[in-house]
Amino acid sequence: MEAYEANAHVKLIFADTRKIETANIAYRREDAPVYDAKFKYAYARLTCKHHGKYRSKGSGKRPNQRSYKTNCPMQFILSVDRAKDIMYIRSGNFTHNHPTDEDVAKLYPENRRLSKSERQFSKILMDMKVPQKVFCERVREMSQKPLTNKDIYNLQAQLRKEMAEEEKTEVQSLLHELQDITEKDSGSEVVVNVDGNGQIQVVFFQTSYMKEAYLKFPEVCIVGETDDINSNGMILCTIMVQDGSGTFLPCAHFLLAKLDEPTMVSAFQLFKQPLNDEIFNKPCLFIIGSSNLDVAVFQNQFPNASIKLCETQILKKFKNETMNIENGSEKPRRQGQLWTLLHAMVMSKTESEYEELRTKMQDLPFASAFNETWHQQRHLWVGSFRNKDLNYGIKNANNLVSFHEKVKGVVNSSSTVAECVKGILKMDNQMKLEANRKKLQAMMTTSVPIVDNPDLEELTQLCTRYAVNFLEKELTFITSLNVARNELGQLIITDAIGDKQLENDNTCSCLFYTNFKLPCKHIFAMRKFLEKKLFDDSMIASRWRRDYQHSECKVEDIDFASSPSGDKKKKRASTGNSVPAPPAAKKVKKKHQEVFNILSVNDA
Repeated sequence: MEAYEANAHVKLIFADTRKIETANIAYRREDAPVYDAKFKYAYARLTCKHHGKYRSKGSGKRPNQRSYKTNCPMQFILSVDRAKDIMYIRSGNFTHNHPTDEDVAKLYPENRRLSKSERQFSKILMDMKVPQKVFCERVREMSQKPLTNKDIYNLQAQLRKEMAEEEKTEVQSLLHELQDITEKDSGSEVVVNVDGNGQIQVVFFQTSYMKEAYLKFPEVCIVGETDDINSNGMILCTIMVQDGSGTFLPCAHFLLAKLDEPTMVSAFQLFKQPLNDEIFNKPCLFIIGSSNLDVAVFQNQFPNASIKLCETQILKKFKNETMNIENGSEKPRRQGQLWTLLHAMVMSKTESEYEELRTKMQDLPFASAFNETWHQQRHLWVGSFRNKDLNYGIKNANNLVSFHEKVKGVVNSSSTVAECVKGILKMDNQMKLEANRKKLQAMMTTSVPIVDNPDLEELTQLCTRYAVNFLEKELTFITSLNVARNELGQLIITDAIGDKQLENDNTCSCLFYTNFKLPCKHIFAMRKFLEKKLFDDSMIASRWRRDYQHSECKVEDIDFASSPSGDKKKKRASTGNSVPAPPAAKKVKKKHQEVFNILSVNDA
């Protein structure tokens, strides 16, 4: 039938039909052969769209609708032959009293209707808020149909109604999901900001676990964003911190309609509102892991914070900007030379080293653009400036990028905002379980002295394993240091770099102490020379202490089944009444023996 309509340029309608099911009822009563179920109709009368008597608007009937009736005689009857099991044309008249050319057929309303995919394309254009003229041109060009202005008007009215219903349903789903968060976690923070038109601009959510992570470890925050995670095009912005065991934890999430300054300011105000103002008055570091985030917003919202750019993102940006800087046979060599200089600038340890590298770059084509932009912002990305901050060795946002990639593993650009929130919280919960599992494992591990030295044994009992690893490395460097008194009686520590004078035996100006706030090799060497105890408790910041790190960890918080070795750990945790077997003697590792040899003078 559709092929006949296309070839004859007409439109057929069913004027009268009798379905197979209805006809077979009577035949079954008479035990007669019935129609095969492959046919839909036992009888059907089809007519031309113009068949029937013309009805004038002047008669008062159907005044708002146009009639296509012209008394066209075209009609035919289809019947099914039960014996031959075929459908055939029983009778018909195939003459028309109106034009049947292709151009006229295209103007029929049925042929002007848009398909599902065409309507979806039109909905995207409306969502993008393109100008009316552009909308009409694009829809007509895409559909290749002679759409009238009235067709466009009706299409837009229908799409607005559909989009309003979808938005209403989506908002309800989102509110239900956010309400579920607050019901399960009374300490969570959930806020939705809308504009004057009722459009969602910011969705902020923070569980009590995230809030606790930020309150305990607010010194260094990593901020990044990603898109393509929901059908509304909202952008996910996440703030992440690192705990004393080296585990990265999200501490706040924002879904933003756009990344402009007003929206970001509104988001950060929501983040700061439930927290104590004293926290934001303390110096801290923000590492921005995306070039799309405005540095000025962070500087205004967190005036006491140091703002630095992600090392990885800076290198990528330099790579892209220098890719097509010049042409010619010398391009590979000069590009390689330029990239080497820029990479060295990012890693430079002193400002004089940076200036020396910048001087070498002045003859290269990228120098002018570099001096106008990147040189003016060198305090954000040059290594010598980044190393002045307390950063705990964090120089990039790779862990945050990895978290966002995991989120994209459970949600995508076709997910609703509610599904997006649910997927983000799912990944948050997995990270929380893994972090708690590590904490519990550290708490339940029987501490065995790595070497027979009371100072190291106490250090292992006091600090997290993550901090101890750094301290052991610093201890191995003591042999390369020389400590002596000068003519004025001042202690001078000499290493490969030069001489260093410490004001006291608790603090130092070296890079390690500045970045980690842990005792460095210079402090250890000085205390060893003075025959003092290796360290005292006041030298260890609270974030590195085991009791501070594990203060909120409980056995019931751990999902043992989430770990591949969950059954073994569950058995170990459930046998609390049994007497634990004495720990087996451990073989002293080479690096631990080096530490012991270095400190053996303290036991003499």
